[in-house]
Amino acid sequence: MASDLTLADASSWATLLSRVDQELPFGETTAVALRVEGEQVFGASVGDSGALLIHGADESCTDLTAAQQRKPLLGSRRASPVPFSGLLGDSTLLMASDGLLKYARLEAIVEVVKEVEFAAIPRRLIDLVRLRSGALPDDVAIIVARWVST
Repeated sequence: MASDLTLADASSWATLLSRVDQELPFGETTAVALRVEGEQVFGASVGDSGALLIHGADESCTDLTAAQQRKPLLGSRRASPVPFSGLLGDSTLLMASDGLLKYARLEAIVEVVKEVEFAAIPRRLIDLVRLRSGALPDDVAIIVARWVST
């Protein structure tokens, strides 16, 4: 499927996700796909999962996937993946499903990433959306990576 793509820029990731949209055998889903090369991150997304850069020097946060289209989803044969790119610097990259991004306040997410020991970040983020019963309001998927400029 992707043998003719180099995935060397954001538009090639959008092309890949468009191909996946056409070839997914069943169901619909959201997606964030990216590549980190040096200080740059680039990729594409569709749906309501997201990728955030939480900057180490201040309390700012860049939503790399802010321009993505929520619907139609991947697998609908009508998805419109949106390319994105950003600079890492001293930051934490957070990729997460809507189970986190829809139910937790952005300020609370940033606070956890800034204040909690790195290895404990995923569990603490999940706890942000945990109901009193212990259940979660939706599936939660989280990937966290941290960069420090040299």
